[in-house]
Amino acid sequence: MQDSVRVTLYGLSNDDALRYVDYIVQRAVDYEEFGITNSPVVFDDKLNQVEINALAKKKHVDFEINYYQQITRDLALKLINNAFIDLENE
Repeated sequence: MQDSVRVTLYGLSNDDALRYVDYIVQRAVDYEEFGITNSPVVFDDKLNQVEINALAKKKHVDFEINYYQQITRDLALKLINNAFIDLENE
């Protein structure tokens, strides 16, 4: 399967955004759960914060990814099985 994924980042500096992209690319290389077929670039977006008359730090990154559905299903099941709920009666 191939998908386009847009990640929107708020409040990060350029260095932090680039570190995030590096982490995602390294994760794709190390674990081989998905592949990235483009060279992701961080873009600055403008988001007005009228209440304080300023521009917010908003950035986005577009990824083109390839993955196998079975690996995605296995990973989702692993996450679901590891999740737990703690209910308390009051």
